Amino acid sequence: MRTAAGVGPAPVGAEFKGTNKGPSGRSWSTRCRVMVARSGERFTFRVRFWGMPVATWDYRFRPVGDGTATEVTETAVDQRNRLLWFLGSAVSGVWDRSAHNAETMRETLERLRETLEAERRAG
Repeated sequence: MRTAAGVGPAPVGAEFKGTNKGPSGRSWSTRCRVMVARSGERFTFRVRFWGMPVATWDYRFRPVGDGTATEVTETAVDQRNRLLWFLGSAVSGVWDRSAHNAETMRETLERLRETLEAERRAG
């Protein structure tokens, strides 16, 4: 994540641009605001599109075993109204948001796992 000071942790209240791509290849962006940022514990952000609420995403991290592994829980709460559901689906080409989010959550968690494992090896 890029913050005003460069790349690194974002403080609560920081905003960032979320970029997404649908199965059709269409891409779109959203405005996101950090709500909770506790390193190694939790990261929560709210998403808006055209100024309207879209979703709240929450990542929770919990060490397991001897601390060399981490359990990650990712949750998304859809907050779109009917107008935004229709407009967002038309712009993104994603009409089944639940299925799309389930697939992209798996991809996100896999990238997160790869990053954490690389940091552990380097560290």
